Amino acid sequence: MGEQDLTLVINRLKKNGYKLTEPRKKIIEYMINHRTHPTVEMIHKDLNSLPISTIYNTLEILVKIHLVIEIDNRNDDKTHYDYFGKPHYHVICTNCGKIVDANEFDFSKLPESAEKETSYKVTGLKIEVFGLCPECQKKLN
Repeated sequence: MGEQDLTLVINRLKKNGYKLTEPRKKIIEYMINHRTHPTVEMIHKDLNSLPISTIYNTLEILVKIHLVIEIDNRNDDKTHYDYFGKPHYHVICTNCGKIVDANEFDFSKLPESAEKETSYKVTGLKIEVFGLCPECQKKLN
């Protein structure tokens, strides 16, 4: 992740009528470079120079333009966020709430298939898989 992702985000912002402010750039770089699936509170703690309202507003924009997705891990009652410049899915532990990225799945035909079957114009895609992580499997056995 890096300059190519940042360029993608900047172009998508401009295309949708948004400016790249310095606070937005910090949040975008944070999201591109972190694989922690952070909550707003986690981002605020790490970027403590930014008001929490700026973080909420920026994430709302990034979700709206389909570059960040919201993840509900069903474990902590908080929304987690993930940069989604390259589509992937998430595997979420139903016991501890750990979220892991998984990339070995071909998304390329799914939107086209959904459009063909439903006549919808597909504008986004989100897949979440739930189960027990290896650590929880050991604890629960």
